[in-house]
Amino acid sequence: MRHANGMPEIPVVYCVLLWARPGMEAALSAYEDKVLRLVGEHGGRVLERGTVLPGSQYGGEPPAEVQVLEMPSEASLDAYVNDPGVWPWRASETRLSPGRTCSASSAFRAGAG
Repeated sequence: MRHANGMPEIPVVYCVLLWARPGMEAALSAYEDKVLRLVGEHGGRVLERGTVLPGSQYGGEPPAEVQVLEMPSEASLDAYVNDPGVWPWRASETRLSPGRTCSASSAFRAGAG
């Protein structure tokens, strides 16, 4: 793919950490099941999805879920995050919405060392 200016798009990898509200781990996972299906519609892939293993070195409470997403470009990631198809999940399923199931989240760009 190329930008409008003809320059090639550079794939980006993002690591997403999600902390569930107490007792909402299953609901958070169910919500993410639905939302992550839309990653592919923007040319992306879910490379990994899992949890932090017990006994892992981590300062503080470990996240309930860890995701590694690959998107073809920053623009693709922005399009996914702002996709109108993602927002109805958030608005219509209040029991499973991020504000109800997720106490905190963090996302950052990842790459090979």
